[in-house]
Amino acid sequence: MAGLFELFTDVHSQTRFRLLAADGAVLAISQAYPDTATAAAAITDVRECAGTGLIQDRSADTPAAVDLPRSHWRTTFRTITALATLPGNMDIRPLDLVLINDDVVPFLADLATLAARTLPSAGMELSCRIAVHRQKKPAAAAGSEPGASSMEDLDNIMDEGPSRTAIKDQKAVLAANLEHEDRWPRFVPAAVGHGFRSILCVPLSVEGDSLSALTLYSRRPNAFSPEDIDTAEAFAVQASIALRLVLLIAHLKDANQDLTAALAKRTVIDTALGVVMAQNRCNHDAAFSMLQRASNTRNVKLRALAASIITSVAGADIHAVHFDA
Repeated sequence: MAGLFELFTDVHSQTRFRLLAADGAVLAISQAYPDTATAAAAITDVRECAGTGLIQDRSADTPAAVDLPRSHWRTTFRTITALATLPGNMDIRPLDLVLINDDVVPFLADLATLAARTLPSAGMELSCRIAVHRQKKPAAAAGSEPGASSMEDLDNIMDEGPSRTAIKDQKAVLAANLEHEDRWPRFVPAAVGHGFRSILCVPLSVEGDSLSALTLYSRRPNAFSPEDIDTAEAFAVQASIALRLVLLIAHLKDANQDLTAALAKRTVIDTALGVVMAQNRCNHDAAFSMLQRASNTRNVKLRALAASIITSVAGADIHAVHFDA
């Protein structure tokens, strides 16, 4: 047996469940649920994947602090349970946005707007910004409104802020009250100047060398409760899946464009080689050597030289093209 599920009550009086290994080690901890029945229903959704069917109810015991293990099991488990913990009013989910727009920046804008619309608690307004940093490409970012979008410039100029901290530490970062925040001495005054008073930043899990974070801004201090943080982290799990898909699509589109350009270049060169082979009665390797020497001698790129050969042959005034061996 792989282990068992154990229901418990956390220090916020909310019901959670954890997956324990056979030796009692904690493998994963769920999001918070309003009662044991809801938590047990969520266990049903993940029981097959977890490889266990036992449930132990300890929710009446002393409230327990939640100490999430940083492991592969935690990431996998949180992904499986994300669907059950998203806000009930979310009629559009992050993956739906991939069908609407598969370009990175417009997708980020739609995702930020979705987060700002669905994540706030009742009566609270939020702004959202999402940034993605990829190697060999400029950073991509978008916000739900201009104030949130401008915060990306502050992060880049000042080289500090909750977004950079969340990406570096790969965990949620909360600045409950910027008026009393001293972790980012240059960033904080600028953020306050934009009217923001509290910030919550959650890293997004993307593959390879890419890094990303979702940042929520509120114009009132102490805006984010523990439940808000849980909800934002659950949203981030689904957002990460959608973002990975969009980045993969973008990578494939870039690769397709590169391949198309390479094939077009190769076609021009191969056609020119055929002309040179026919006119100089030589084989492929000899023709390529001629082209290469002519390219170096004339200081002209090989493709440009090949194109000029084709143009000269296909033009109205066709003349022979010869190269000295």
